[in-house]
Amino acid sequence: MPEPPSYSGLLDTAGWQIADAAARPPPVRPDEALRDALGLIGLAALAGRHVRFLGRSGPADNPALRLAGRLDQAVLAATDLLPISEGHPDSAWREPARTLGLAHDLLALQIGPAGEPRSPDAATLARPEVITAAAHRLGALVAVVISTAARRAAYLRAHLLRAADPVGPADLPDSAGPAVALRIAQALDRLAPARATAAQLGARHDDSQHHLAVLDETPTARSRRW
Repeated sequence: MPEPPSYSGLLDTAGWQIADAAARPPPVRPDEALRDALGLIGLAALAGRHVRFLGRSGPADNPALRLAGRLDQAVLAATDLLPISEGHPDSAWREPARTLGLAHDLLALQIGPAGEPRSPDAATLARPEVITAAAHRLGALVAVVISTAARRAAYLRAHLLRAADPVGPADLPDSAGPAVALRIAQALDRLAPARATAAQLGARHDDSQHHLAVLDETPTARSRRW
């Protein structure tokens, strides 16, 4: 029987999936670029919700809430241009979003909707070193996502310039393409303000990752794995 997933294992898997998605060639057709951007922004939004869940049991100035605040602002700015839906669009970002969602659900089983503990293990989620370690790991993941958004935006702009060259190939499929592509690039740019906080936290992941192991060893986590 395969080993059931653990929280840290799911975050590692999400990291590999994010790296794989980031390494794929950027889409340039407006419909494909739109799905890719919506998936990317949706993943950033999910990371923000998860890190806020982690931080709400700690002090007001904990790193998880700091990252959540920066992500909330950035995602709100991006979705002003590109509204996202609850589902995961069919893009390279669907699988990491699903994996991060599973990691969130694994911990959320221990906390009720009003923040009340559902098991003795819930106290583990309030330990400052655990909150900090999770914020560091998620910061590393988010930094890759936002860096990829910046590269996607730059690539789209470069493609628009090449397509506008009267002596170059014009391979955008319709007259609405340039306007859509520019809007996508602008929305992706709006994630950038959260990158510095994510990168600063992510740079400390190696020093704190051992604290995440406690989330894999609680009796509730073991019995609820699927």
